[in-house]
Amino acid sequence: MAAMYASIPHYRRQMESMGLGEEARLAAKALEAARPQGVPEGLVRGLAVLGGRNEAMARFEEFFRAGADLVLCYPVSALEPFSSVLRTVLAAAPNPAVER
Repeated sequence: MAAMYASIPHYRRQMESMGLGEEARLAAKALEAARPQGVPEGLVRGLAVLGGRNEAMARFEEFFRAGADLVLCYPVSALEPFSSVLRTVLAAAPNPAVER
């Protein structure tokens, strides 16, 4: 997903303004060449929150300490889409609960 966004001009300009221009350029080339392993990890980590609940909450806190007023969680599905998105939402929720 990072490579896809890096290949869209207005997102690419935003990445450049964040200091991720070279990584975005490499990611766009990797997408074009169908080489996902060529997407720089630094770009992915600069744009996404990876890991479980503890990692997500710590990363969200970093965004707030850096001055963010609002942090949005946009789940990107992996493997089986429904359970992947549900797991992401629950991991990011301040007080996760599931009713049966």
